[in-house]
Amino acid sequence: MGKNIEWPVDETGRGLGGKGNAGIVSIIMNTPYSIGYVELSYAIRYRLDTALLKNKAGYFVEPNTTTIMAAGKYAASKLIPFDPRGDYSRELEAIIYVGGKLSYPITCFTHIFIWTKYPGEKAEAIKEFLSWLAGPGNHYIIPGYAPLPGALRKIIALAAEIIGEG
Repeated sequence: MGKNIEWPVDETGRGLGGKGNAGIVSIIMNTPYSIGYVELSYAIRYRLDTALLKNKAGYFVEPNTTTIMAAGKYAASKLIPFDPRGDYSRELEAIIYVGGKLSYPITCFTHIFIWTKYPGEKAEAIKEFLSWLAGPGNHYIIPGYAPLPGALRKIIALAAEIIGEG
């Protein structure tokens, strides 16, 4: 599984691609009746129409904070019970095309893998960052993104607790 998708074009070879979200937005805004795929924050910023998509549970849902959070909550539930020293090599499967009645089906999650030991000040800085993510960091969300679900904030707080110097 890669990060690039080969989007189909019709038999005449029509189809345009842009560099990143900004490039796609430019094409959409300058091409009447076009359809594109961009990050929700760009759709909000440029007031693009969005589509309801059928999710794994069979419901059509729109992209918004509620449906993104529902997807995050469902994905987090697949990581519980959390063992900070457990094997999460299949963790990505939990966040791809998640289940749940309200979950938006193509939500993207950012994730981080951390060591349990770091040298001196780096250990403290990483602990502080994770603690911020699990707490007040959730108040700094830009439109098109969603706060972390409570279960995931607990996992991040637990991860912060086990980091030590090594």
